[in-house]
Amino acid sequence: MVFFRIVATLALLFGAFYAPWWGTLFLGSVLLFVFKNYVEFLVVAFLFDLLYGLPPGGESLFSVARYSFLLFTSALVLFFIARELRNTLSFYS
Repeated sequence: MVFFRIVATLALLFGAFYAPWWGTLFLGSVLLFVFKNYVEFLVVAFLFDLLYGLPPGGESLFSVARYSFLLFTSALVLFFIARELRNTLSFYS
């Protein structure tokens, strides 16, 4: 199982470099349900936002669109949702 987790993490890193952001988000959310406490997705999402995120700052009308860590925040929310769903669903117990 550890080998599969390492291969999945390498696939997620490959996806972060070569897939669009929504592909990385989808793959990471699937892996959150496959593995328990898959914090590697948070690390990859943070690195993705550091590399490809928008520069911070700028006073604009749509300041939410200028948020730099959008993928990381989405991954963090998905991490906690997946953790709660794993505790409540019967086939994960």
